[in-house]
Amino acid sequence: MGLKYCTFWYPTIYHQSLNLLCEPGISLNKDISDEGKSYLLTIQEVSGNIKIVSTLGDAKPYTVLLERVSYCKTGFVQYAFDIESIDESYRKKFETVLCKDVYHLAKQFYHKHETNEGKDGALRAVLTDTPESLEKDDNIFLTTFLSSYHDIFQSYAKDLSYLNKKADEREKQVSSIQKKLRLFNRYSFKADESDVLQRAGLKINEHQEKLNGHLLDINRVCESALIEYTYYRTLSDSKYNKSFRHDNVPSNDMQVLWREKAANIRNSVRYIENIKYISQNRFNRFSVYKLDEARRLQEESKALQEKSKDLIHQVRHTERKNSVVSGFSVFLAVLFGIAQIVASVIALCTKNAEKEDWIFLGVGILLILGAVVFGVIYWRRDRNS
Repeated sequence: MGLKYCTFWYPTIYHQSLNLLCEPGISLNKDISDEGKSYLLTIQEVSGNIKIVSTLGDAKPYTVLLERVSYCKTGFVQYAFDIESIDESYRKKFETVLCKDVYHLAKQFYHKHETNEGKDGALRAVLTDTPESLEKDDNIFLTTFLSSYHDIFQSYAKDLSYLNKKADEREKQVSSIQKKLRLFNRYSFKADESDVLQRAGLKINEHQEKLNGHLLDINRVCESALIEYTYYRTLSDSKYNKSFRHDNVPSNDMQVLWREKAANIRNSVRYIENIKYISQNRFNRFSVYKLDEARRLQEESKALQEKSKDLIHQVRHTERKNSVVSGFSVFLAVLFGIAQIVASVIALCTKNAEKEDWIFLGVGILLILGAVVFGVIYWRRDRNS
């Protein structure tokens, strides 16, 4: 029998015995087919051991038992399995599947993911040809998983840098519109421009909604990163971790590398905490601003409406004055026409009719008719307005 050993780390925040989070004997399945090749994986918890059934294509399923041989309260469990029970052509593939897919399926037995943004999928189980102590200073399992977190936290920092840049750009767009609005309010006096304010308000709301979306994404990533950091601290604070520290005094090249990685992790986490703080303040500030801006736009729109009412009132007052003048003009025209007609009739009745008398009579009649027509037209226009 050719035994090989595989060590899993089940993330925990306490140095204590692992507790099974599912029913004993439960099975978990995963389809890991790739490149057109069918690959089905099933694992089962069996009294602390793990039974693996893997099916590659149409081949006969392989059954491998991972037998638990040692355990450490920092969450490490070492399993032994018979490598010779696996077809030689399939061993390399199986070991890859074991360290990645089997490991992350098995984590569900003892570890619950608290967010969907976690990057602990980058963690890999550790294979060894011989059993290794889990309780030795700077053991290979401890330092391997600690080193894996270096790339995880740098990935978080990179994601947050991108999201923070997008939030900065969106905030600049909001500020630009605000500046244009201030200039508009300072120099614009037209009453028919309230729609400009409304469009600007809608544009600000659109950018703020997108800004809030970026800030929520930042907050979600920060929370996931800080949860991961809690699990990382379980390992880094272990009494067996002597050298994977930012303040260690290295005695060889490997310890120099560990110190650099530990320092990078610490700096990445500080950056993540600062981004979360800045993002939260920005979110609070813009939430308050959004209410203030809505009130301001409402007040300015109301002021423009009042200004518009005043102008309409002035226009109507002017129209009424014009109506009085026009009415008086019509009255004078009618009165003059009547006087002209009366004078012409008297002249025609007291003497022989002359051509001028008839002309004056016609002028009087035309004055009256013109005044009446003008009055009717003006009255209808005033009524429609």
